Amino acid sequence: MKCNFMLLLSLGYLLCCSCSKDDTSFEDKDLPDSIPPATIPSKGFFVANEDWYGHTNSTVNYFYNGGKIVYRVYQKANPAETLGITTQFATIYGDYIYFLSKQGNRLVVADAKTLKKKIALETIGQGDGRAFVGVSPEIGYISTSHEILVYDIKRFKILNVIDGTGSTATDVYTGQVGLMCRIGNYVFAVKQGQGVFVIDANTNKLLKTISCTGIGSLTQSKDGFLWISVYGEGIWKVDPYSLAIMEKIPLVEDVQVEDPWWGAWSAAGLKSSTKKNILYWYTNNGVIARYDIDKKELTPEFFDPKYADGSRTGMYGGRFGIDPLTDDFVVTSSNDVIVYDSNKTLIKDYDVKGGYGPVDEEDQVYPFWFQAMPFFEDNNSPFITVNRFVLAPNERKEICLSDIVVDADNMSKSIIKDISYDNKDNLVSYELKNDSLIITATSKVGNTNFYLYAQSNGKGTKKKISVIVK
Repeated sequence: MKCNFMLLLSLGYLLCCSCSKDDTSFEDKDLPDSIPPATIPSKGFFVANEDWYGHTNSTVNYFYNGGKIVYRVYQKANPAETLGITTQFATIYGDYIYFLSKQGNRLVVADAKTLKKKIALETIGQGDGRAFVGVSPEIGYISTSHEILVYDIKRFKILNVIDGTGSTATDVYTGQVGLMCRIGNYVFAVKQGQGVFVIDANTNKLLKTISCTGIGSLTQSKDGFLWISVYGEGIWKVDPYSLAIMEKIPLVEDVQVEDPWWGAWSAAGLKSSTKKNILYWYTNNGVIARYDIDKKELTPEFFDPKYADGSRTGMYGGRFGIDPLTDDFVVTSSNDVIVYDSNKTLIKDYDVKGGYGPVDEEDQVYPFWFQAMPFFEDNNSPFITVNRFVLAPNERKEICLSDIVVDADNMSKSIIKDISYDNKDNLVSYELKNDSLIITATSKVGNTNFYLYAQSNGKGTKKKISVIVK
């Protein structure tokens, strides 16, 4: 009898709790957001080099944060192989490094950890290599001096040309395609003399062109907008979803983003910080300018990088890069690499020598590097922090996905997000709109879930998220 009494008492307690206003049933327990894992720091960074034209093919060096330099790391990993001639672009996407060159091995793909060669192609469509952008873990785009190519990442194979991106001119310096970036459902690509191509990232179809004949470069800012440099007209802010030009910021001659130099193309142009809503660029006046987007504040001569002895660097190639983890500036000249923090304080002046050793020990003659651009490791993966959403019946909740998806070495706005769900219970409806998820509850109460996917620079994750209507 005692056992039956205790059983009834327990059942009564459970029933009372499940119907109370302060519900503590399993589905409705407080479930705090997950804490992102500790950031994996980088050990250093890479610099791709044109190298000494006429003497050697292009190369890539690795710079440890402590000061050590490892020269010609691609050749060390692949003794019988070389990069192309006049390499001007390199980036890491997913598991691989992509090197684009103007002659020779125009496309080289290497393992991002070991630098072992995966593929080297001398012919890529009808043009010379310019840049690469990852579209998804399966597909990337290659820009050339003539067109845009679709590249199969898994099979290391060029698939086709994107219709409408090619040039009818036979001159290699007419109708080139330069830098590219993906934002949301679109890939944006700079087309010499025409403007910015807008390509559907899901169908690989050219949708339209944002016209501007003086187009130079582009970048995505931390707040998610597209920015393009238009020589002679300044910088333009573009809504990457509606494709509307939101703002045109005129710049006087000395502050212009430098002439794109299509005749000697490089990856110079607009740069963006991943930590602050700020743009930087190398100007016609030979210094780095800064534009604070939030404050709408232009600093024409923000930074004039100098060596440790106080002399000017004379920036070369892509001029500089911004470390996505530390926000440090990595400045390249023809033969030197200097690192500053975001407050312009000198961190390290690397003494870059030849790697072969001196050609003549008495005269201490070293090969020239002609450094094209720095590029950075991608050691961290995207992480989804949220575990559940709670709504009242008929409530509509709009969630900024960049607030709940993070990646330590990439901007949250640049992360590609998607959802999937089984809506048989008809409890809520879902809508993806730009960078937001809208959840609308019906009049019913209950529990359901959906999956949120996040893809950041070729690395993906997914998470099952609960939705509770009560």
